[in-house]
Amino acid sequence: MANIDNLFPTDLDLEADHETFEDVDEVIGYKTAPYFDSKTGDFLTDGSGQILTADKITAFAQWCENVIAVDRYKHDGYTEYTGIDYDAIFSAQTREEAENIIESEISEALAVDPYGRTIYVQSVDCEWISSDAVSVVVVVEALENEIVTIETTINK
Repeated sequence: MANIDNLFPTDLDLEADHETFEDVDEVIGYKTAPYFDSKTGDFLTDGSGQILTADKITAFAQWCENVIAVDRYKHDGYTEYTGIDYDAIFSAQTREEAENIIESEISEALAVDPYGRTIYVQSVDCEWISSDAVSVVVVVEALENEIVTIETTINK
């Protein structure tokens, strides 16, 4: 019988050169994804209960919306590059300062798209609903000159 002193291989080179998130320069491009309806909070299904697949542009728009919805640094399931800093937004001294933070945070968050779909954020327009909520319309230029518009609400 073999000696099982170690459950893990002893000949692994754990310091081997490997790519990190920041090292990836290759543009992967668009991907399809399950169609998620953020208004209902559920995946869309067909009549037989099968989850529908979003086209490549819709999937990218859904990714953008999700990134904006994530409160950066608050979720262990996301990297430090994912999301926007809600604390910075809602602790700003003025609405103008908060809007500048929103624009900066959203632009930075979408720029780190791991698939390289975001070319740049064209505009971020804010309309305050209350002191704790702002409606945001973000226009993003994506690969293949696609223009994607994301409408969402950021709540404290």
